[in-house]
Amino acid sequence: MCRIAVEDGVRGIIATPHHRNGLYNSKPEVVREKVAKLNKSIGKIGLDLTIYPGCEAHISPHLAESVEAGETLTLNDGCYLLLELPPQEMPLGVEQLVFDLQMRGIYPILAHPERIGSVQRDPDSILPLVHAGVLMQLTALSLTGGFGHEAQECAETLVTRRMAHIIASDAHSFRHRTPKMSMAMEAAAILLEDEDEARRMVDDVPSMVLRGEPYDPPPPVEAPPQKRSFFSFLWGR
Repeated sequence: MCRIAVEDGVRGIIATPHHRNGLYNSKPEVVREKVAKLNKSIGKIGLDLTIYPGCEAHISPHLAESVEAGETLTLNDGCYLLLELPPQEMPLGVEQLVFDLQMRGIYPILAHPERIGSVQRDPDSILPLVHAGVLMQLTALSLTGGFGHEAQECAETLVTRRMAHIIASDAHSFRHRTPKMSMAMEAAAILLEDEDEARRMVDDVPSMVLRGEPYDPPPPVEAPPQKRSFFSFLWGR
C-alpha cells in the first residue's frame, strides 16, 4: 500500500484505524508503536513517505472526555479528530458532541458523509455541522464510483456546493481500496472547474490538519431551486 501511495504522488498518510465502533479499540500507545515500526520499515526500503498516528473514532456519549483523557487519538496528536457516524442516519446529539469537542479545543472532521444514507437522501442535513465548523472528508473512491451511484452523486453534490473540504483515500488494502488519490482529485477538478481548488482538498487542507493549523472554509453554496414540473403548474403546486 505504501508503494502504491508513493507511485500516485502521496508523501504523507495519517493512519486512522477504527476506534470504539463495537469491534475495534485502537489504543493510542499501540497505534503510535505500530506507526513508528512501519515508518522504520519504509525508511529501510527508501520510500519517500511518512505515516502519522490517528484514528477514526466512532461517535459515543463520552467521546470528548475520552479525547481529553488521552484514550482516543487525535490526528497526528494535534487538534483535529476524525469522527465516524453510523452508516444509516445522522444520530441525535451529534451537534452537542461537536460543541463539547470544540469547547475542549478539538476540531472534528466528519469521515465520509457521502456514504451516510440520510445524507444521500438530503445533503442539506449536514449544513448545521458545516456551519458549526465541522470539516467534511470525502472518500476518494466515492467520487469515482467505487461506492456506488448514491455515494457518488452525494459526493459530487457536496463538492460542487463547497460542503466538502477534504478528500482522503480511506484505504483498506492494496487490491480494492487502495491509497490512490489522483483520480479523485481529477474528478473534483472537473466538478469545481478549478484544479487548484481540487488540489487544496487533497494537499493544502490536509497539510493544515497535519500541522494542527485552523482552517476556516468558505461558506457553502446554496442549493439551486428545484424546477417545477408541468404537473405542478397544472395542480397549482
